[in-house]
Amino acid sequence: MQVDSSRTNATRPIAVFFLVALSFLALATLRAASVPYWNGMFLLGLVVFGWIPMMFGFLLSLPFTAHRIGSPFLVAAPFVLMLVVMVALALDAPFQARFALSHEAMNRIVSTAGPDCQDAGLYRLCPEPLYIDEDDTPDGVRFAVDEGSLEDNRGFAYAPNGVPESFGDDDYEHLTGKWYRWKGWDGW
Repeated sequence: MQVDSSRTNATRPIAVFFLVALSFLALATLRAASVPYWNGMFLLGLVVFGWIPMMFGFLLSLPFTAHRIGSPFLVAAPFVLMLVVMVALALDAPFQARFALSHEAMNRIVSTAGPDCQDAGLYRLCPEPLYIDEDDTPDGVRFAVDEGSLEDNRGFAYAPNGVPESFGDDDYEHLTGKWYRWKGWDGW
């Protein structure tokens, strides 16, 4: 049986389009999940307006194109990509990787933290004093992660003089050494 190569090549751009679009969605999703405490509304928007429509469109196109694409990789790749992203999110891998790559730079800026935001590894951090006890002396530094959005209520805390306790709207989770993941009130 002879395959009409013009029909096969005509359907490849559709499969490649879905693969490229889903790859960009995967990168955006992993980037959004690489900060301390995810921005749930942004990730929900990616799922509702990105992942679901793209996968739905891909699934709808399969009966018409799968037999003509000619490459099992192009058919399976979107599903594999979605599975890899879901596993990475479940393991908190985007945050752990970004934090590990930035940890040394973050240690360096603790001693030089001025009032302005500065780059530390793969994060842009904006410092503010951290108070653990009742006195007016700062017990460490809290860094809001500046991702270019309006949210500045997530970041890191460096607490060399004690353990910051979660209270009110502030929540702390130990990461390593004297570093903590911090989340403040988000209005929800």
